[in-house]
Amino acid sequence: MFTLIIEVFKFYVLKNGESMGRTAYVKMTTSVFLCLLLTFSGAARAEDTCGVVDLSLLGDDWTLTKKEKGVTHYSQPVKGYELNAYKGVCTINKSVGDVYSMLTDVASHPTWVAYCDSSSIVKKNSDEDAIQYYNFDIPWPFLNRDIVVHCRQKTNPQTGTVIIDCNAVKTPVVPLKKNHMRITDAKQRWVLEAVDHDRTRVTFIALTSIDGPAPGILKRLISNVIPSTSLENFKTVSTRYAASPTTKYMARSGSGEENKTTSGL
Repeated sequence: MFTLIIEVFKFYVLKNGESMGRTAYVKMTTSVFLCLLLTFSGAARAEDTCGVVDLSLLGDDWTLTKKEKGVTHYSQPVKGYELNAYKGVCTINKSVGDVYSMLTDVASHPTWVAYCDSSSIVKKNSDEDAIQYYNFDIPWPFLNRDIVVHCRQKTNPQTGTVIIDCNAVKTPVVPLKKNHMRITDAKQRWVLEAVDHDRTRVTFIALTSIDGPAPGILKRLISNVIPSTSLENFKTVSTRYAASPTTKYMARSGSGEENKTTSGL
């Protein structure tokens, strides 16, 4: 990247330097170099931080932050991100299929996703691939947020473990709303692992970036309060959630299959 800056700088300066006085020439070269440096370094930072973090590569360097309502909460700093990554782990007394049903019932997400007042499927590409939209009613004086995410699912046929990865979509698949700020850099991962036939270990990882300056209370709300409260709500709501008959979950080999059509992913 620095080599590119130098080459552009040389081209511009050599092209214009002969027709200028020495003082003007020095000012011009300094200004051009600084502008190029700021422009390309900004682009490099964007490349480094937007959409390139693989949540599965965060490692085990998590710091325990609290244990509450049957959920263990962790955080971890991520290079290139101002906000920490969040991880929550809990055990739900439901089968993987039932937990999967709840998680992929997108229309019901406002019942447990914190501050979410509406959610919908924008486009269903397949049973394992969908575009989803969420609108968040953020407390005054902050603007409301919304986000479009592309969710993909994979299931381990030997263990029955389900992994769902959701990444923010940067293109305006859904028109921007007035008095809203669109979140365009966010990643989530859900991991559903069978403890036994009627219990599931749920791991939720989230990493979000806020565009522009923001007060500490808003940063904490988005990076910690919303994901942690959502997982606590998810565990609570799961006790009264009835699995939808329109959900497809492929159980582990040897234990049978449920052949249904998914309502979400």
